[in-house]
Amino acid sequence: MKHIGSTLTIILGVLAIVAGPYIIGSGGDPLVYIDSGVQMILGGIAYQLAKKRKSGEVPNTLLLKISEGILIFSVASISYFRHDMAFALRSEPFPTVIIPAWIFVAYLIVAMKKKGTD
Repeated sequence: MKHIGSTLTIILGVLAIVAGPYIIGSGGDPLVYIDSGVQMILGGIAYQLAKKRKSGEVPNTLLLKISEGILIFSVASISYFRHDMAFALRSEPFPTVIIPAWIFVAYLIVAMKKKGTD
């Protein structure tokens, strides 16, 4: 498997979304898990697209770059455009800061590589 890290990220995202409704009984906020899952799925897809584009598996088109940008912007918008951002930073730092930062750093690393390098 060539893209095992991003594939595992997508799988974790799906599991987080599925687990969200089950958190209601424990007193937790299910939206935190659902938001985190969506972020991981979108980030994993953006990473895979960038990696395939840089390795030459798919053509390096403007449409693909725009798609990646939309996916990354969506990850950011889930966390950073919340109405309760100050509360979320204090109560839920992992899905609010750490997951998006992890996605952005991983994406930037692959997006800044020279074409054809692994």
